[in-house]
Amino acid sequence: MKYLKSITSLVLIGLLFADCKDDGADFTLQYDGANNTAPQLPASVYESGAMFPADFEGNDAGNELYAVELFIEEIPTTALLRVYLNDRTDNELVYSKSILTEITSKDWMTHTLETPVALDGTDLWITLRYEQQDNARVLGCDSGPEESLNSNWHYDASDNEWVPFNDRTGADINWNIRALVRLPGE
Repeated sequence: MKYLKSITSLVLIGLLFADCKDDGADFTLQYDGANNTAPQLPASVYESGAMFPADFEGNDAGNELYAVELFIEEIPTTALLRVYLNDRTDNELVYSKSILTEITSKDWMTHTLETPVALDGTDLWITLRYEQQDNARVLGCDSGPEESLNSNWHYDASDNEWVPFNDRTGADINWNIRALVRLPGE
């Protein structure tokens, strides 16, 4: 009887693991932990992002960025997911897509890129450019502490400057932005 219970337990455990999904990512590039909140910001245009330096594990030349995960607290007026290689300039923008129709409030979302981006071994920037008409909490963040100055870059159209969010506000956080990367040929 004891032997039968052991076999039954093993079969049940095997069935549970068989139902687990593989998200296909060989690397998840991230600085953040679990979502905690989203900072309340006044009406304006913002772009918030994370930069994964050339030497960040998984950001290797030839790997492919195929999806991005974000936590959205409140739905903004506009929402553009942007990917830059090397620097945050128009010349380095390699992907831009409105994701407004894909997002729901108070939830994680995964955007699969229409065409994966081949990483080139330079810095990888993942940003969300959004506009809000009133005070709102849009892009989620963890409870901190800040993992890196690269974990919370923030552009504000009111001063036209990119500055780490922590330097702007003193809030010790990491944006809930994650890059899903796979090895070439997968």
